[in-house]
Amino acid sequence: MITAVVSLLAPVVALSLMAAAPTLANMSVGVPRNGVGATASVAPLRPLSMPMVMKAGAVGTGCSWSLAKDRRMRFAAADDRAVIRLASGIVHLRPAAGAGDLFPFTHHRWVGDSITVTVTPVGRSTWRGTEVNEGAADIEVRNGDRRWIARGRLTCGS
Repeated sequence: MITAVVSLLAPVVALSLMAAAPTLANMSVGVPRNGVGATASVAPLRPLSMPMVMKAGAVGTGCSWSLAKDRRMRFAAADDRAVIRLASGIVHLRPAAGAGDLFPFTHHRWVGDSITVTVTPVGRSTWRGTEVNEGAADIEVRNGDRRWIARGRLTCGS
């Protein structure tokens, strides 16, 4: 009977711990990453539509990043163009000075409008056919003294 009570309370405890997680709006540099599976507080990145990405010219051989849970694209990059969407609107990004390769024909660090975006693959990736590579990746968004990091899915290909 005691075991049953403990197992019934475990989800309540876990839920209350998740609800107390820090929000992104108040995070400053050095604050640990937010919850990996979070979808409600994915600020500052908002989902991108394909027409938005096409208008920014960030289509072709390149990469996109999405939350693993909802798979909605929140970063797209191709060649020397990348795009994100914030609450304030679309931000066009260019490769940061000294940025390394993320995938052939694109870069791992981007800058624009006082924003820096860094995408870092984590662990192994998997080829899907001969032209698409997919794996876990962290994305870091810096805007002034604010920093936001989340883990999601990086999909690269042509």
